[in-house]
Amino acid sequence: MQLRRFKADDYQALKSAVRRARKLAGPRNIVSEQTRVGGTQIANYEDAYQADCHVPIDVAMDIDELAGEAVILAQLAELQGYRLVPIEQSQTNMDIKDHIQPLCKEFGEAISAIGNGTSTPRQREEATKELLDVSSTVNAALRDLHAQDAQERAVA
Repeated sequence: MQLRRFKADDYQALKSAVRRARKLAGPRNIVSEQTRVGGTQIANYEDAYQADCHVPIDVAMDIDELAGEAVILAQLAELQGYRLVPIEQSQTNMDIKDHIQPLCKEFGEAISAIGNGTSTPRQREEATKELLDVSSTVNAALRDLHAQDAQERAVA
């Protein structure tokens, strides 16, 4: 019997982070040209139905770098009870208003998935995937707000 510390939802949260980072980085075919894996493999890392297929750490680093932020690493840290904080506070140009469109998009997709029903395992997995995307997007907005606060405190 296998006893794992983390639950299936935790691993799905990592897949959601991979999906979000890849979306920020660009289309799979472009991202795959800058990592050691192909587009199909990247799709598997994002796919909730590929439960035993997870992104290797070097590919996660590449995707986060291409995304311009440590999306995957931040999710991993959070799952382990840590908060990822950059060593050097960089100036953020992202106004909280810039998060409105991605938040609305992810909320809309989650509402649509839930509206499609949650009576089958596939529907529940889809709703879970979309809600995890909402969570990742909300976390990105929170990180920017916290970074803005830290910058203001550093200047004051």
